[in-house]
Amino acid sequence: MNERKIKSPSLKALKLVILCPLALLCLLLCGCGSLSDEEAIARLGELLPRSLAIEEAVWGGGLPFEGGFTPDPHKEGAQYAPVASGAAFDSEMALIAELAQVYTVERAEEIMWLALTGDGEHDPRYATLDGVFCVDAAYEGASLGSDIDLTQAVVTHSNPYAVKIEAPVRYADGTSGIKSFTLANTDGVWLLDSPTYVRK
Repeated sequence: MNERKIKSPSLKALKLVILCPLALLCLLLCGCGSLSDEEAIARLGELLPRSLAIEEAVWGGGLPFEGGFTPDPHKEGAQYAPVASGAAFDSEMALIAELAQVYTVERAEEIMWLALTGDGEHDPRYATLDGVFCVDAAYEGASLGSDIDLTQAVVTHSNPYAVKIEAPVRYADGTSGIKSFTLANTDGVWLLDSPTYVRK
């Protein structure tokens, strides 16, 4: 574990950041009832690229770190380096704010803890050290590359509370399959309640 102090937001603060945008979105969106199939697929299309960007940062290649830092392959544990300027997320709170606009509270918290707190056995991938947002430069992310074809997506289940959608995917090795997605109605706002990355 890195010896420098890792500063993480409290659970209470994180929940406030997650819940407050939902209240605002409720005023902006009118999806209080069931979605039509076309509306559901369109909503998935809005959320999908944002979710994939989050998942790439958490499980995939990760956010880039500043040049000049080379991880020591012989050292165990996290090796934190400052996140590069211009990265998709420049702070823990920026990442949390995006989670709140893309996922249900339960799904957002799951990703948040993995990314910012760790699972109890492993260090978190991201940490704020001495006020600087850092990424574990030694973390070996998974390859999440794939092609999801929403033009062929179909709604397989729908009610006022949840929608399930299936879409064909093509994996990095050229083979194909079907991916299932879930949207959940959170106080009138339809948010993702399932992973979107594709890994065979």
